[in-house]
Amino acid sequence: MKGVNYVTNDKGEKLALIIDINNPKNITTEYLEELEDIIAIELLKNEPSEDWESVKNELRKAGKTE
Repeated sequence: MKGVNYVTNDKGEKLALIIDINNPKNITTEYLEELEDIIAIELLKNEPSEDWESVKNELRKAGKTE
């Protein structure tokens, strides 16, 4: 094990993370950053979204942009 491995389903989607705690020097910041990104995406996936153009228009109306 390189320090971190993923468990995937039949579609290749990542379902779980296995971290080798017996060899922590192999756990790089790259893996930890990817884990942080995955968690953030999961937490936000059901949040409502707006397209960029409407956000820019709202900011202009509020005087927040040039």
